[in-house]
Amino acid sequence: MAKELGLNPRSLIKNVPSPRQRWKVPVEDWVRGMYQRRYGSALPGKATSSPSAGPDASGHPRSPA
Repeated sequence: MAKELGLNPRSLIKNVPSPRQRWKVPVEDWVRGMYQRRYGSALPGKATSSPSAGPDASGHPRSPA
């Protein structure tokens, strides 16, 4: 995913948060966020959850049927 965004290993290592940098998100979350902003919400290699497992399109939890 980072390779698709054009990131090199140095930029990934540089963004690993130290204990004093609590404001930085972990690199994995940072890369995922960048990927989502650029390509939409679909992440490569991730299985989508079943429709009955998560909230519906309005964001409300589904009621058991």
